[in-house]
Amino acid sequence: MSRKAFQKLNGKIRVIHVPYIGGGIPIPAEKRLMMLLWWLGKGETLLSVSDKFNVALSAVHKSNTLLLDEIIGLQHNYITWPNHNEIETLTNKFYRRGNIPGVVGAIDVANINFKAPTEQQESYIDRKMQHSIKLQGICTSDKIFTNIVVGWPGSVHDSRVFQNCEIFRKVSNNIERNKYFPTLEHHLVGDSAYPLLDYMMTPYRDNRNLTVEQRRFNYLHSKTRIVIEHTFGILKSRWRILKYINVNTVEKAVKIIVACCVLHNFCLVSGDAWEEYNEVEDNNINVFHNVQNVVNNFAVDKRNRIAQML
Repeated sequence: MSRKAFQKLNGKIRVIHVPYIGGGIPIPAEKRLMMLLWWLGKGETLLSVSDKFNVALSAVHKSNTLLLDEIIGLQHNYITWPNHNEIETLTNKFYRRGNIPGVVGAIDVANINFKAPTEQQESYIDRKMQHSIKLQGICTSDKIFTNIVVGWPGSVHDSRVFQNCEIFRKVSNNIERNKYFPTLEHHLVGDSAYPLLDYMMTPYRDNRNLTVEQRRFNYLHSKTRIVIEHTFGILKSRWRILKYINVNTVEKAVKIIVACCVLHNFCLVSGDAWEEYNEVEDNNINVFHNVQNVVNNFAVDKRNRIAQML
């Protein structure tokens, strides 16, 4: 994190007053924040952070726990769904990326490896046979998260995470639909793990008989959607604790993931870009696990119309 961004973040965090009960000198606010960012950014153990900053292990643990809550408290300032004016700008930027009109966000799920609780080992085993927590993210073409869902076990399918998220529930029940998708021409782009809906455009299933238009749609769809893969890559590259979260509870792991997403957006909004990113495996494994049993004819027609326009 740049010095300028650090000072800005430090100014936004509420001053935490820890009662002085004797012993060493209280840790300055800036040093507390530095310890948290070092821990999240380097992925080192608390003991290593303790040695690095010459602070007692218990003090590092307590300080980081308090500051995590403060960072999470900024979530509603930095991870927000765009308003109607912002959506117009978003769709224009996505269109310049892949020529697909009406895109308000790219959606996907990343698996964050962590130390699963002993009594829940099987629930968190993902398809790579690793223990992980699901992070569903929707991002802009500028790689900024506009919505996140964190906490589902790694064994859960991506479509189930989506089916239980706030956006799906509200839009499916026609509640605040205009907030998320102002018109029927607005939609997300997701891979084949998601259902084809009027507000979710997915690629054509490749049965070796796709038309030229359909193949071109799939290519441009992938070119548009790949931004969410890059966003996850930047997130994991910048906040290396997400490589493997070694904490004692699921709740603490979820807090760390949310805090890292908030910091990701904060840095980008503050002009602190991050060019390096790790390649994140595309979860598109050609599994069509639709959350609806009925074909959405409007969505089918809509996708066909877009394909013909390209």
